[in-house]
Amino acid sequence: MELMYMQNKGGLVPLHNACSYGHFEVTKLLIKAGADVNANDLWAFTPLHEAASKSRRKTHLLEAAKAGDLDTVRRIILANPQSVNCRDLDGRHSTPLHFAAGFNRVQVVEFLLEQGAEVHAADKGGWCLCIMPALMVILSMVLIQQKNRDGATPADLVKESDHDVAELLRGNSALLDAAKKGNLARVQRLVTPETINCRDAQGRNSTPLHLAAGYNNYEVAEYLLENGADVNAQDKGGLIPLHNASSYGHLEIAASLIKHKTVVNATDKWVLLLHEAAQKDAPNCVPYWLMEPIPI
Repeated sequence: MELMYMQNKGGLVPLHNACSYGHFEVTKLLIKAGADVNANDLWAFTPLHEAASKSRRKTHLLEAAKAGDLDTVRRIILANPQSVNCRDLDGRHSTPLHFAAGFNRVQVVEFLLEQGAEVHAADKGGWCLCIMPALMVILSMVLIQQKNRDGATPADLVKESDHDVAELLRGNSALLDAAKKGNLARVQRLVTPETINCRDAQGRNSTPLHLAAGYNNYEVAEYLLENGADVNAQDKGGLIPLHNASSYGHLEIAASLIKHKTVVNATDKWVLLLHEAAQKDAPNCVPYWLMEPIPI
């Protein structure tokens, strides 16, 4: 029993610690065993003070995660690592990671994960982060196609001058369209490491590089290649961008693709690249393939 009253260097008894870390069951056991609820530490804090302080820190952490305040999140968690998975007990029992992910606070999410945040933690509704990305994709696809009583989608209602809003609503299709039309400025504005190899899911599953190569948009193709586009990405027919360039005799783009280490003897589901150029009557490319050393 004497252990219950032993103080550490800060004058804290076990009940202080239990309250400070929110260990409710341990707190109940200690009180039931006769722990002094009015014990003071060296700063004259009682266990009740510790519990209140703990609650404030937790609330502050959850609010900081929601707001994307990385400095505050970092300070609180480094001072109390166990708080990384604390809960919003007055709400949906969300964790800091729930809030940071839900409000798209990328830097906070990364820090929380580094500190051991539980990715599979579910709130009281059973929602966990592992299903949220898929849900958001599905929801965005549904909403973007939703029509009003006049049959107009959100993209239809955007004013012509609101290019940024229109492109946001169109998602990856805006980048694919820009690559197809050779609009380098739009491609530069829209491309990111996440979107550079996006797909035309409603068509041939082409990437922006497929479209730039097929429509002979050299500057766009060069920009995509310099920024990490997959030179050997296959569409749903097995074609790589070099097939597209070869089919239409776009020699300059074909040469650029080869310079960036494309597979020159790649086959689609039907033919070799040389076959493709000959079959589509692309005289510019046929001699080029004949001169190019192709490994067997």
